[in-house]
Amino acid sequence: MRAPWTISRRLQNFIQRDLRAPQEIIQSALEGIVPPDHIFGTRFRYNEVTGEVDSIIRASAGWGKITVLEELRASLGISHDHIIYMGDGSSDLPVMMHVNHYDALPSPSPKPS
Repeated sequence: MRAPWTISRRLQNFIQRDLRAPQEIIQSALEGIVPPDHIFGTRFRYNEVTGEVDSIIRASAGWGKITVLEELRASLGISHDHIIYMGDGSSDLPVMMHVNHYDALPSPSPKPS
């Protein structure tokens, strides 16, 4: 697997902009770079006949990030005081408040100069 700093600028922009994309698209874009089980995009339920979206299983943006964080925490068997969360936008605020509620360490990204 390649080191994260070798990811192209184009791919970095894709990751930053489109994490709300369907999980399958993110997994395809990051194939060979990030293991599929480390990707938590938006998950949809599709109509088996038409292939159209029937419903949303999980939205991983905004408040949905809390659900993803809690699923990861539970699956790893770690307590809230072992979490450090870094965010770079207003959609990260709900997660930072959630993490702060448990006395973990929310860490906002530094502002660009």
